[in-house]
Amino acid sequence: MSAEWIGYLALGFSLMAMAHNNIIKLRVLHALSAISYVGYGIYLEALPLIIGGVLFLMIHSYHLLRFSKNKT
Repeated sequence: MSAEWIGYLALGFSLMAMAHNNIIKLRVLHALSAISYVGYGIYLEALPLIIGGVLFLMIHSYHLLRFSKNKT
């Protein structure tokens, strides 16, 4: 079985994120997409996918933590 489905999963999360007006839902879905892209990059041994996914995940995590701190 091919791990190509991981790439489709990442794409699906990205598309779902773009469909949301809520910034928190957008960031959560994009974070899931980034995790999927990292997994796909590891499978393909594609360093640009891994680096990009990790950077996106860090950015979205930072903003989600900032949002959660501002709500309390």
